[in-house]
Parts: sequence; structure tokens; C-alpha cells
Amino acid sequence: MIDSELNFNSLVNHPLQSVEWGEFNRSLGYEVVRSADFPLQTLICREPRSGLGFGYVPKGPRPTADQLDAMRQLARAHNCLAIKIEPDVSWAFPLSHFDEEDGRILECTLKESGARPAKRMFPPATFVIDLRDDEELLLKRLPRMTRYNIGVARRHGITVECDQSDQGFEEFLSLFQSEVAPRMPVAQQHSPEHLRTFWRTVGASGWTYVLKAKLGDELIAAMLLMKFKDRLYYPYGASHRKNTSLKAPTMLMWEAIRQGKMLGCTDFDLWTAIDCDQADEVGPHTYEGVHRFASRFGGQWRKLMPAWDLVP
Repeated sequence: MIDSELNFNSLVNHPLQSVEWGEFNRSLGYEVVRSADFPLQTLICREPRSGLGFGYVPKGPRPTADQLDAMRQLARAHNCLAIKIEPDVSWAFPLSHFDEEDGRILECTLKESGARPAKRMFPPATFVIDLRDDEELLLKRLPRMTRYNIGVARRHGITVECDQSDQGFEEFLSLFQSEVAPRMPVAQQHSPEHLRTFWRTVGASGWTYVLKAKLGDELIAAMLLMKFKDRLYYPYGASHRKNTSLKAPTMLMWEAIRQGKMLGCTDFDLWTAIDCDQADEVGPHTYEGVHRFASRFGGQWRKLMPAWDLVP
């Protein structure tokens, strides 16, 4: 095991592998195992009556044969039926011949280790915005209509502020529960208490932010952001349906891009997109609307590695 939490965070590259994310899940009832052989955090959900567990490794490193063997040993040691892995590996659309071959090599490695394709816990793709260019060039790269809508929001008097307070989080939560949860089944998995636990644990790290778009004192749109190392992440957002003509979400996303640059980030991961290879991913209850909005900000569309179940 790794004793130093600070040292463990220095070895991982995604917030879902961080100590803070592990403690968040521990408070939800999961067992958390951090490996010293590989910088890897495994969450284990256990069935109370049988004592059998099911492990999950969200956004871990690119899997290798040695790592997969160590995970099988971990599954046996902790009485797990299987461990689901969803590595932090992605390829840019459209996939090049090299990327396709890389995917096949990874698939062979997983199959040789006894893994089998599994149901995803995360969206199949994402958009990643490169923040290394100056602000003027980033704005210029946005589609003309996106730039126009940013101007519309400004002309309507929309203002944006960054907030790390508990009150700011509660404002976001209220908007999320009233506007997003009723419309998106995936959002209904995140109860108010679930999100409050997230804020108390991961939020205590200092790398979570609420960005709020307001018209006067009225909250029109908000997003919850996470900064981990040199990347900004956008896992949650919400906006009022009655004020769509104000274009507050568009201005809010632009200000999130600017916030990422101010925080010294090199990339901004928008978290959610559809897979252009999977037509069945598109539908009224998936990520189509979120994908359409996220595609308007100059990000690179990236296909995420599928999930696999590793059976010991």
C-alpha cells in the first residue's frame, strides 16, 4: 500500500484516481484499495450477505499484461467476482490507422488476460480543448455563431463569477436538481446527498469550482469544474430552460475556458460526447444534447477506450 496520500496523487493522472475521489467513494460505502506496485486505485462494492465484491477502476492508466495480472491477484485477495476497468485512454476522431492498430493491440492484451467487454460507466467519448494558445486565438477558433452568442449574453447583462464556497455549491445543486435531474435519467443517479458528499470530500481538496452565470441576482446557469494537475474537467452543468434566449450557457463555457487558462491548465476535458461509430448512443435519453453543446467550443473529439471486466 502507499502510505503518502500526496505521493499517490503525484503518480496518477486523473481525478477519479485521486485520494480525494477514493475517500468520497469510501464515504458512500465502497472499500478503497490503493496499490503500490502500480499507481492504481480500486473501488470495491460488496454484497453484504455473500461477502462477494465487485471492483471498479475508473480512469486508471493504460493497461499492461503485468498490471492486469496484479489486478487479478487483487480480485482474488479481496474476494471479488470481477474488476471493471475503464482506463484513461482515448483516440482522436477520425481514428488514424495507427490509432486503430493501437486499439487492436490493447484489445488483444485484455483478451489474453481473460478480460471481456463490459458495459460502460462513462460516456463513450469526450471533447478536449487545448488551452495552450492565447485567449484571442482560442476565441477566434470558436464557430462564428458561438462567438455571436457570447456577445448576446453580454448584451443581456449576463455576468459570470467563480465560487468555491458551500453556498455557491448549494446554489448550483438547487439548479441542477430542478432543471437537469428531471430531464436526464443519468443525472437522477446523483442525489442531492450524493453530490453534497462529493463536495465535502473532493471539494475539500481546493480543486473544485462552481462557475455561475447570473442576470442580476438570479442564477441562470452554473457548472461544476474540477482541476487536477494541468487539466480542467467539466463533469456537471445546469441551466434554466426558460431563459434560453439569454445564451448564458455559451458565455459560461467561454468563461470556463478562460478560468482554465488562469488556473494554468493546458487542457479542458468536457467529459461527455457521443461515439460517432455507435449510432445507438444517440437518442433522447443519452448525451445528444450535451454533445451538441460541447461541440461548439473548438475541442478535439476523442473516442474513449471501452470498459472491460477482468475475471480472476
